[in-house]
Amino acid sequence: MIVRKAISFSLIFLILLLVYQFVVNYFKYGHTINYSINDFSITEDFIKEDEEYYLFKIVSKEGKEFVFEKENSFNKQKQVIKDVLEYSDDDLYCISLKYQNEKENPEPQCYKGDVLYSYREISKTEDLKPFISKLNNKSLNKYKNESEKKTEGDVTLYTDYLTDDEILILYDYKQLGFYQKKFSRFAQFSNIEIKKNEHGTIVGNFYMIPRYTTGDTFNTFVKYEIKDGFKTEMHMIYRISKDSYVNGVFDGNLYITDRTEQKQYEIDPVNEEVTIIGEAGDKGFAYINGRKEDISIEEMCNKDVIFSEKKDSYKDITYDTIYLTKKYAIYSIGDQYYKVYKEYPNTSILLFTAEGVKELKVRNDSIYYLVNDSIYRYNESGNVLLATKKNIKNNTYNIFDIYFK
Repeated sequence: MIVRKAISFSLIFLILLLVYQFVVNYFKYGHTINYSINDFSITEDFIKEDEEYYLFKIVSKEGKEFVFEKENSFNKQKQVIKDVLEYSDDDLYCISLKYQNEKENPEPQCYKGDVLYSYREISKTEDLKPFISKLNNKSLNKYKNESEKKTEGDVTLYTDYLTDDEILILYDYKQLGFYQKKFSRFAQFSNIEIKKNEHGTIVGNFYMIPRYTTGDTFNTFVKYEIKDGFKTEMHMIYRISKDSYVNGVFDGNLYITDRTEQKQYEIDPVNEEVTIIGEAGDKGFAYINGRKEDISIEEMCNKDVIFSEKKDSYKDITYDTIYLTKKYAIYSIGDQYYKVYKEYPNTSILLFTAEGVKELKVRNDSIYYLVNDSIYRYNESGNVLLATKKNIKNNTYNIFDIYFK
């Protein structure tokens, strides 16, 4: 009897210990550890923020630094790299990784000289077949063949390249087009042609755009529920001048500053509420460099104040343009576009080269950019043409966006 009670107690204690370890492991914060594999030094960061992911800084014995990102598929475990795979040929030096309990290797990165290249960029000029043949990564050759095309009006879609959860939004003077892999929808927002899309914005699950008239003001927003395709109108008691601009989106609300009336509006599309949150002589609301700020309405009317994420980590980088996400930045120098993580601002990866980019947006770890009349997407599956639209080059301001279902 005593033995049976002891065994029962031991089992209960073991179960409680396992539950405790699971809870601690599940809710624990991120970690940073250092370890070595062969001649490589590895810094492993498990980052637990809005999403969970790993960053790995790999340093070769020659001092070359690489940075890899991986989603959390390891249940937050530590020391998840099993091996570092390397390849060299003349002045070319590449590595990929082998993860614990995973067969697929990540896309390799390569140094040529002092520049760190993505696989997509370096493979344009260098033969990496000897190395690639040793790696297991189906996405490296995902788009080998030319895509099927679908033409609707003046838009041609390359449907094989669109994913099932992508919706490409295109602006067309009077209407919006919502293009998907299998079908498309259209929503008219104005009876007159508006050449420049100054106010159209994704806010949560909605695309918000004013219903313009021939006057100098508007008091109605067309609210398009992107995923389900429902269009409604949101009528306001206020009239906003066309001489206004979008500050940005914060916490599910849209913020607009009216230069003529010297007012700032907070627009809640879910509850369909509009509030004046700043007038002449008052402070308005801004989210600048990742921080909330109070800025005078006069200043917001004299100079466009656009919301932005935190730039402090990138202050030492020289760039022509920069696009921030919560995890990293995409920046350009001339026609070259780089990616750099905030944790490792000194290690930039040359992603791709593209001449004449007029507009660029980063959505869900993919880069979408406009050249002439064509919209491209760059990610680890390739750099592909998604759509072309006739005469798009005559109107390149906020002409497209991407929504994920």
